Amino acid sequence: MENLIKWIDEITLNTTTYDTNEGKLTINYNDGNSFTAQLKWVNGLSVGANGALTLHYSGGDTQPVKDSNNNNVILKYIDSITLDTTQGGVN
Repeated sequence: MENLIKWIDEITLNTTTYDTNEGKLTINYNDGNSFTAQLKWVNGLSVGANGALTLHYSGGDTQPVKDSNNNNVILKYIDSITLDTTQGGVN
């Protein structure tokens, strides 16, 4: 006789960072069937030497951060300050 009631036997989620299977969700049912989906989330954010922001996703994918005009977001920052002690000012 076929099972008329179906239930979940097991749920697994691979969370091994930067593994190509990271984010793989598997649901196993009592009837032998299973459901698999690839979930994606942000693992990190990096700033390049030029100030470009990059999102790092589960599974190893990366994508530049975009503004509302679909341009890459570039942070502006002060990278050095020199104090001119002979003139008493800052260059």
